[in-house]
Amino acid sequence: MPDIRTLILPIFLSLTAAAETLPQPPEPLPGTARPSENDLLPAAPPATGRTAPAERTVRLDETDLKNNPSLLEGLLTQAVYRREWALAADLLAVYRSLPRHDRILAAYVRGALLHQSRQTAQAIRLYRDILNGHPDLHYIRLDLAQMLLADKQPREAAAEFARLQTQPDPAIQQAAAHGLAEIRRQQAWRTDLSAQYERNNNINNASSAEVLEAGGRTFRKNPESLPQTARGIHCGISAERTLPLAGHRKLGLTTRLDGRHYRDNRRYGQTALYLAPAYRYETRNTAYRIAPFVRRQWLDGRRYLQSHGISQNLNIALNNRSQSQTALTVRRDRYRDADLRGYNGRIITLLQTLVYNGSNRTAYGGIALTDNRMQKDYLSSREWDLHTGWAREWPQLGISVHAAYGHEQYRAAPGPNTAVRIFYPRRRRDRSVQLDVSVWKPKWQYAGFTPKLNFSFRRTKSNMPTFYSRNRKQVYISVEKSF
Repeated sequence: MPDIRTLILPIFLSLTAAAETLPQPPEPLPGTARPSENDLLPAAPPATGRTAPAERTVRLDETDLKNNPSLLEGLLTQAVYRREWALAADLLAVYRSLPRHDRILAAYVRGALLHQSRQTAQAIRLYRDILNGHPDLHYIRLDLAQMLLADKQPREAAAEFARLQTQPDPAIQQAAAHGLAEIRRQQAWRTDLSAQYERNNNINNASSAEVLEAGGRTFRKNPESLPQTARGIHCGISAERTLPLAGHRKLGLTTRLDGRHYRDNRRYGQTALYLAPAYRYETRNTAYRIAPFVRRQWLDGRRYLQSHGISQNLNIALNNRSQSQTALTVRRDRYRDADLRGYNGRIITLLQTLVYNGSNRTAYGGIALTDNRMQKDYLSSREWDLHTGWAREWPQLGISVHAAYGHEQYRAAPGPNTAVRIFYPRRRRDRSVQLDVSVWKPKWQYAGFTPKLNFSFRRTKSNMPTFYSRNRKQVYISVEKSF
């Protein structure tokens, strides 16, 4: 058994009682009322009008604790309730070395330590073992229900909360009611609304070069082939629901409707509908989701693009603040317009991101790999991009920043007998940079909506600049709300 560090326990004693034995705390047994933070302190002496007693520090080592098991039990319980996990682990090691220690209390503290270190599945098994022999330990059952909920087992958690509602203790009944309410909230429909007013200086993603040369001849672009400006409104509504199955398994459904209307350039107005049923397997530390999906898009009121595919997501918690997010999507696109059917094909995207979540800040970074396989090789490409972002909210100001750098390499140049060979004489390569910034004031809210000022910039440089080098800037105001 390794020695623990010296424990320093500040206890307020009167000078006249300094030589007396340390006061004994109440014996904390699992299943009884939780002690308050003052349970380990002696009662205040009666008022006598005399000067308050001096403060004295008492040092306890491992031998002192072993010689006073009741005090050790009190300190151990207090360390758990105060979430002093390092101290609780040290005290537990000493307590378990006692030949006649309370095995239920030791198992209770060990379960709390396992849960705190994200080993929740082991803690659940340990608490179930305790309750199999002692089903009347209601506070352990309450902790078990909360662990099941944290471990993404809502059905099992609901069964434990429902059982606790029959207990006479009002505090336990209230905690169980709160747990059941949280489960109902998680299973209800979640709706997100968003709206933004935007100005886009290149809605058609066109190069600003007005003249191009090909085959020894000079061509001048018509005005419709140059960058088009558009001002308008982008609105969206999404709804999502998750239904639990047994254990960690769940079924889900996500649907979203988006619309863009540009009052000064209506032919670029868009509507998109997305639908994705999903299967989920979730624990406290991992979440896996697989979802087939369909998407339909209309341009200026006419059918434009239909897509279908399947997406898979795997999130792994690295610790209490960081996680790894992996996403794999396979999609097939089919364009309605005959002139665009050369872009029909299969797109595979692999996205890997590391995320850090602090108390009021988030940072992330990662890489995305995309393989575009179209009907024609000179329209097919492979692409990678690096992305990073940061967001923080202060009481008076919130800021989020996203930046990305990408490179796209096309598979081939058009064949010598291809009509577009004169315009595409070589294999295309593009490089792009992107920057998105949002600013908002947390206190500026109306009916739950928080307005944000956003700026988006994207620049693409191509080895065929007259066709594909372009800049795009957007400035817009957005509002969002979830309920």
